[in-house]
Amino acid sequence: YVLYTSGSAGKPKGTPVTHGALLNYLDWVLDGPLAGIDGVLFLTSLNFDASLKQLFAPLLQGRAVRIVSHESARRSERLLGHLRPPPQNRDRLALNCVPSLWRAALDVLEAGPGPAGARVPALVRLLLGGEGFDRDLVDRTWRLLPELEIWNLYGPTEATGNASAARLETGDRLPVGIGRPPRGPPLYVLDPFFGPVPPGTAAELAIGGAGVAPGYWRR
Repeated sequence: YVLYTSGSAGKPKGTPVTHGALLNYLDWVLDGPLAGIDGVLFLTSLNFDASLKQLFAPLLQGRAVRIVSHESARRSERLLGHLRPPPQNRDRLALNCVPSLWRAALDVLEAGPGPAGARVPALVRLLLGGEGFDRDLVDRTWRLLPELEIWNLYGPTEATGNASAARLETGDRLPVGIGRPPRGPPLYVLDPFFGPVPPGTAAELAIGGAGVAPGYWRR
C-alpha cells in the first residue's frame, strides 16, 4: 500500500510499504502494546498509519474488528459507549488515539456520575500517539482509572506504524520518552556526519531495519 505523510516537512509524500514490513510491524504490536488484549477500537481513518494495528491486529488473532464510526469517534460520550459492553462480555479492550481525543473523553468521564471505571469497564490499556502530552493528562487519567495501562507510541509513516513504545509507570517524569523498539526498527541518535553521539546529546533520530519504507512514491 501507499500512505501519504502529513506534510509537516513540506508537501505530503507517498510512502510505499511492503507486505513484509507490515507483517513485521503487526507481529511487534501483538507482542508489545497489544499483548494480552482481546481487541482494540477501530476508529482511525485508513489515511493514517494508526489504523493498521486497529484493523489488522485483531484479524491476525481471529478476532472481530470493533468498528467505531467517524461520528462516534468525534463524540466522546459515544466513543466511551464502545468501552461499555454488555455484562456478559468480559473482553479486555485497548483504545488507541491522539492525546487530544483522550483529553475530551476525560472531560466526559470527570463530569459523569459514579466511578469512571464502572462506565468504561472494558478499557484496560490506553495507547497514545501522534501528539505530545503532559503530566496533567496522565495524572487526570490515573486519578479516574488507577489500573489503566498507559503507553506512549512513536513512529513516522516511513517506519510503517510505530518505531518504539514506552509503557508509563507511576513516578515517570514527563514529557515521557519514546521508549525502545522491542523487535521494532532500530533507533540511532546521530550527529550531522551520521556518527553516534553520547547519551543526553540533542541530535537527529535515525530509524533503520525491516520496517522502514524503501523510498517515496515516484521520487
